[in-house]
Order: sequence, then C-alpha cells, then structure tokens
Amino acid sequence: WMILGGVSSYVLRLSDFRAHSLASANTSGCGRGQIVGEDVYLSIQSGGKGALGLYAGLGSWRKIRTPDWRGDKQRGNLLLAGSTLVVSTDQIYFYTDATTVRRRFASRIKQSPPHLKSLLDYASLMDSGGIWKEAVEAYLEYDRITGRKGVLSTNVRDRLYELFLKMGEDLDGSSLISKLRYFQQAREFTPSARKKAHMEWKISELLCEMDRNREAIDLCREMRDRCPDYIFPVHGGETAVRVREFTSHLISRIQEKDPGAYRHVEILAKQALEEVRGDRVQGWRKVETHFPHSQAAKEARSLLLAEFLSQEKWAEALGLLRETSSPSDPRQIFQLLEKIGDRERLVSALQNWRLEFGDTVLVTKGNTRPVHEIAGQWLQKIAENSLPRKNLPDGSLTQVGQTMEK
Repeated sequence: WMILGGVSSYVLRLSDFRAHSLASANTSGCGRGQIVGEDVYLSIQSGGKGALGLYAGLGSWRKIRTPDWRGDKQRGNLLLAGSTLVVSTDQIYFYTDATTVRRRFASRIKQSPPHLKSLLDYASLMDSGGIWKEAVEAYLEYDRITGRKGVLSTNVRDRLYELFLKMGEDLDGSSLISKLRYFQQAREFTPSARKKAHMEWKISELLCEMDRNREAIDLCREMRDRCPDYIFPVHGGETAVRVREFTSHLISRIQEKDPGAYRHVEILAKQALEEVRGDRVQGWRKVETHFPHSQAAKEARSLLLAEFLSQEKWAEALGLLRETSSPSDPRQIFQLLEKIGDRERLVSALQNWRLEFGDTVLVTKGNTRPVHEIAGQWLQKIAENSLPRKNLPDGSLTQVGQTMEK
C-alpha cells in the first residue's frame, strides 16, 4: 500500500495499482503519515488548521472521527509508537489515550503522600486532553497538599477557577444545580477581587433563575456594599453596567415577582431607622444607602429632604432628589428650582425634559397628561411671571449648578 497525498488523497495498492479515495483528506502542506496494520494515520488540513485523519479497514478505508488537536498548526510528520502518537512540527507533541495515562501515573499519584510533581503532571495531561473532572480532582489534591503556598499553587488555583467556570458555562439550562455548584467553586478559587465579583454576578442571576430569591438578594447586597463601582460587560459586550445598577435592577425584579423574599431586609431596615440617634442626617443617610429598596429607605429620604429644605440646604436637597427621581418624572427637582428662583436652570431642564420624554404620559392630580403638555404649561407660566429669587448665601447657586451638572 502507498499513500498519495495532496488536495485529495488516495491509498494505492501496489499489487494491482487500485486506488481508494480517502474522504476529507487534504494533506497539502502537511507532513508524512503512516500505515499501521489496517489503519492509516494522516496529518491533514481541516478548516485551515492541522488535524488527525484516521482511516480504518483494509480495502474500505472509512474515516474515523477523532478529537481535534489541542495545539494550533499541527501539520507535521506522524509516528505511532505503541499507544503514543508523536506529531513533529515546530515542536514535538505526544498524544495517547486516557487509560494509558491513568495506568502510567497510578502508582505515583495514589501513594501516600502522592508524588507532587507526578500529581501536577497528571493534572496537566488530563487538562490538556479535555478530561476536566479528573484534572480538577488532581489539581485540588495538589492544592490541598501544598497548603496553597508558592507560585505553582497560585497557578493551580487560577486554573481551577478557569476550569470550574468553563464546566459551569458548558452546562445547559436543565442542569442549573450543577451549574450553580461549579460557579460557587469557581468563586472559591478566583484570583482577584474583580473576578470574584464577576462570579457573584453570575451566581446571583442563576439564583434568581432558580427562584432562590432570598439568597440572590443577600448576595446582591453583599456585592453592592463591597464593590459598587466595578463595571462588567452585558449583552454580548455591547454595553457595560456597574455592579450598583445591576444589583439594584435584580433586587427590584425579585421584589416584583416575590415580595416576600425581601421581607427580612425590610425588618432590618425598619429597625435601623428606628435606632437613628444623634446625627440624624448621617443616620438617615446610612439607612437610605444600606437598604435602598426598603420602605424605611423611602421614609429616610423623605426625612432627609424635609431636613435640607428646612435648613435651606438647596444643593443637598437637589442632590438627594437627583439620586431618587425618575429621569422621566423629575418634577420634584423642578419644583425646588422654582422655589429657589433658579430660572435659567429650570427653563433649560424643562426644555430638555420635553425634548426627551415629550410623549411620556404622567398622572397629574388624578388625570393623565403627556410630558410635552406639562412642560409647555410650566414654561409658559415662567415666561409670564418672574421667579422670586431666594436670598441665598454666597456660593449656594454655584453648588446647586454643580449638583445638577454632575
């Protein structure tokens, strides 16, 4: 038998020169193959990359499905040596089956204590072969024995994080419990605070999907308190969202479908509000910050606003309203600007509101009216009447302007 390679490849029987076509065997630019018994091993091109072409059965030469090469551009010479396939390109690669690897390493990794270098080599081989569960078991044993000390152990923990994450992401929607377990294990081995937050982001979404809403809320609150300004991509990288906004949205979503899941937080928030003593502003701020979705937080914001208005702290009042008002309904902000006589900013804000939300319908004194009508009437009122400017301390309006422009 002789192999004739090229864009199309053939096996030629020299006794009668009969040729057998080999399916999907483009050996152009590839190394030398090998005939072993009734099998043909070829280095072939597949999708622009090197691949193994294995054809079995004397005379029929049917193509056998094989795993992809783990390395890129492996189009070199092949040599089968016992249970090991050697690929020679710019580097030398060795391929064998998992059973052979287990047998060769068994005595060294099962002794007590295991031979550390052999344990790490075994884990790396299983890892490179895509046998991740066995790789993870070996990596975990190595990490346990070394006590998480040294550069190698750090690298092992980084790889455990990557493997647990990948194993979780590879599961479909019917395996949510297993997916959650993998994500939680990945969080345990995260190499940085940012990656830990990203894992908790994924875990909280999964908990919500599984209707484990109280756990999702607690994790969201923990993330918001620890790293509110971390930013992660969403929607395939099209946009980016801060942890603060993500957790707020997820908690609001849970409250809509399962109000009882937030009840334990409501109890804590109410207790915190009742215990405010001394510096009331700071105490109310703390309640509003730590329990933003609670009824107690709404009461704290009302108390703060009343306090700022009573002391004519206009910048602080505007800042609070800006934090809590809906972009589509900032009328409380406009009322305060009107109260302090800041005509210029009020007119500009009303015009922008009408331009952006003109068709939005709001409820006003029991009636529904579109924004463009409300804003237009307000602007007309300003044009007909001059606003009385408050006798403000020096710099107050500057502070108000800075607050509005943030």
